[in-house]
Amino acid sequence: VGPVLPPGGPRRKRRRALQYEAEYVREMPSAVMYERSFMHRGELRCVVVTATEFVVTASADGVLKWWKKTPGGVEFVKQFRAHVDAPVARMAVSADGKWLLSVGAGDRKCKVFDVLGFDMVNVIVCPF
Repeated sequence: VGPVLPPGGPRRKRRRALQYEAEYVREMPSAVMYERSFMHRGELRCVVVTATEFVVTASADGVLKWWKKTPGGVEFVKQFRAHVDAPVARMAVSADGKWLLSVGAGDRKCKVFDVLGFDMVNVIVCPF
């Protein structure tokens, strides 16, 4: 028939309270901007800042993300799966901030982006 449970049901584990838990909860951000995460899923590999007020980040899974600098911080703009299954090895931006080059570590491709148009304009296959 099986074991008999003690009267009153299973025992509840006591939750250990943090010393300053109320303060931590009070200080947690609660604005709309924190409701959705735009973080990279892969390890961050490169960050460049353009003269046109953009920040571009690249991760180990080949994703590039565009962010616009604002007075209150940065705002997510666009994401590219630039180098499929290949980490981004390097990124460079032109002096005027209008062009971006990303180099994939495993796909042997250099990709050129129009920063202001958020668009890829050229793919260069490298022999290395």
